[in-house]
This record gives sequence, C-alpha cells and structure tokens, in this order.
Amino acid sequence: MVSEDLRRFAAWSRTSHLAINSGKTRAIWLGSRYFTNKLANADISPPRIEDEPIQVVDRLRLLGVTLDCALTWRWHVAAATGRAFAALSRLRGCGDFLAPDIRKMLVKALVFPHFDYCSALFLDMSEEQMDRMSRCMNAAVRFFTGRKRWEHITPDYINNNILKYRSRIKYTCVSLIAAVLRSAEPEYLTRSLVLHSAVAERQTRTDDLCLSVSGAATTCGQMSFAIGGARLWNSLREGFQRPGFGADLRKYLLDLQSGS
Repeated sequence: MVSEDLRRFAAWSRTSHLAINSGKTRAIWLGSRYFTNKLANADISPPRIEDEPIQVVDRLRLLGVTLDCALTWRWHVAAATGRAFAALSRLRGCGDFLAPDIRKMLVKALVFPHFDYCSALFLDMSEEQMDRMSRCMNAAVRFFTGRKRWEHITPDYINNNILKYRSRIKYTCVSLIAAVLRSAEPEYLTRSLVLHSAVAERQTRTDDLCLSVSGAATTCGQMSFAIGGARLWNSLREGFQRPGFGADLRKYLLDLQSGS
C-alpha cells in the first residue's frame, strides 16, 4: 500500500513538473514502541520512490516539529527548550540594562513563540515532557519578574495575565476547534470534528454544540487531536462553545490558575 501511494505521488510530481530529491527524502514508521521495535527487527525492505530506496529514520523534523516513532514528543521538547533557553541566555546578557516591562516584551516576542509553535499538537503530551516545557517557561517568567528559583511562580503568572503552558495548549486547541467549526476548513479536520447533533439517531440532552467522540483501536489513535480535542471541547463550561468566547475562556483559564 505504501509503495502504491509513493508511485502515485511520483506520478503526480512528474505531471506537476516537480522533481523529487530521493536523497533528501526520509521515512518514519509511526506507532507504539512494540510495533516500531517489531518493524525495526523485521527484515523489511525500505520504501522506494522512483526506484530509489528511502532512508528510514527513528525521528525527523517536519516544519519545525521533531517527530519520533512513538510520538512521545521527547525530542521536540528537547529542541524547543534548548532554543528557548538559548534565547533567554542572550537576553540575560543585557538584562541588567533593561526595564522590567522591556524584558517582559522581549520574552513574549523572542521566547514564548518557542512554546506556542504548533502547540495544538501536544494535547497528548506526557506529564514528564509537559513539566520540562513548564519549567523552561517558568525560567522565562522569572527573568522579567525577578522571582527567585525557590519562590512560588504562580503569582507572577496571575499578576501578568499569562497562561501557564498546559493552559496555553488548551486555549490553542479550543480556539482551533472553534475556527474549524465556524469555517468548515480545513476539510480533513472538519471530517474529524463532527457535532453530536449531526450523528445522533435520537434527541438527547447533550448540548447542540458538543462534538461526537469516536473510538480508536490503538493507543496512538486515542491520543489523536480528533478524540482528545473533542473531549476537551465537550468538557468546557456552558457558554464557552458559543461565538465570541475567546476572552471569557482566557479569563476562565486564568481564574483556574489563581484557584478562584
């Protein structure tokens, strides 16, 4: 099946007058550790495109996101925190000459984008990797607030109206789902995010804007955006699924951080 898809892709490329550089093309098997280890130990010929073998790798970088075979995000977290700490280190070199509000502005412009890039992908991120990203973000907040490492950082998030890393992922995912439901684009996400009222065979008490949560036979499938995102959407408090919810959702997440 993979070979047939690659043949169709090669034919489409020739028709579109595009050249495929097979030497730079990489392939990766995605699945559970058991599945990928079984493939690695099996005698399987590599996929080929235009009669050239494609190198199979354990991880690769695609549009700035590092993917590994089991989608643990471990390598992406290592790269993202490394870039964030590098940017923070450069800012610390001149931090003594900058006012706190200027430091805050620079952190938001140069450091926070490393946390927010493609954050909707990481809804299924493990607690271990989530904590690594959160600690890195805490260091960035301490840079412009002056809070010591042994002091509690949550008050600084609250005072500066900054969402913590977990809350930023939720906010991004909910905003993305709302945009997809409103515009019906892109099509591949529209097919995955279906309102419960559109598939229910009979009238239920479920809110009209709740999403249908489908099942998945694999662990990777259970962690997909179509399932995890739908569950997150359905868990929202009544009113947050209506148009213009963005400011209210952000305030709600900030209130959760403060415990109010």
